Amino acid sequence: MKPLLGLCIFGLASAGAAPPCAIVDGDRILASDIAPHLALFAELDANLVAGFAPSPGSRRTFSGSQLRSIAERSGVAAADGFIPGLCFERAVAPLTPEKIQRAMLATLKTTATKIRIVEFSRLPVPSGELEFPRAGLTIPAGPHHEDPALWRGTVRYSPQHTIAVWARVRIEEERQVVLAVRELRAGTVISSDDLAVLRRTIFPLEPHLENASDAVGRSARRTISSGSFISEELIAIPPDIIPGQTVHVIALRRFMRITFDAVARSGGNKGNTIVLLNPESHLAFHAIVDGKGQAHTGPGDPTL
Repeated sequence: MKPLLGLCIFGLASAGAAPPCAIVDGDRILASDIAPHLALFAELDANLVAGFAPSPGSRRTFSGSQLRSIAERSGVAAADGFIPGLCFERAVAPLTPEKIQRAMLATLKTTATKIRIVEFSRLPVPSGELEFPRAGLTIPAGPHHEDPALWRGTVRYSPQHTIAVWARVRIEEERQVVLAVRELRAGTVISSDDLAVLRRTIFPLEPHLENASDAVGRSARRTISSGSFISEELIAIPPDIIPGQTVHVIALRRFMRITFDAVARSGGNKGNTIVLLNPESHLAFHAIVDGKGQAHTGPGDPTL
């Protein structure tokens, strides 16, 4: 009895062992995907859709009765007898550094950029369009362009579905940059003597200007240290009047129009009210900015 029992157990284990799933590469399971495993489906239109493909990492199973029903609804009569069930998995494969690099260069739209893949997601992904959008690229956490940056991307494996991927990369690109040759304190109006234009290897998204003319005449938003890159984030259009500037003032009276110079105590742009100092009376008064170095005050100001 023991050998017979052993054979019975072996037979049950063999019968219970699940066969490997068939692989499908598209977004639909077609008759052509089933035909190699069930000859009945070779008689159907190869493009007949039997159902949706499973999500990556999951399975889609058709019972024998479901397969029989699909065939009969499509005009092919199934012979009586047992029809085995079938399961399907979506085809997946690991990413490669070469594929990742090609997708990144397509986003940056230049062959001058050097990209080195340091690390990337190892989860197998379905076939589809690999995308690394510029918005997914972050500036390196460290102070130097040699530090790896995280770039998040996706594989679009159907019109409605994507799967997230990522890579840590070192990216270098030679660019023309504008540097500060001396410390520029906040509020300083920048001149050409404050700047130098050089070619440097930088991280492509590192903020920088490439033409000195874009910075000349602008003011520093905050103190810029010597040797720093000049970027739009660090400069601003200077106000029409800055503190300490001599301002040409027009004082309006009922029948008179008086003009004189005063010293700005505060700054502002056209339409702003600022504080000025009368150089003769040494009294402060308010005036409205008219433009670069010009302001006016209305009648009745007792400090004039």
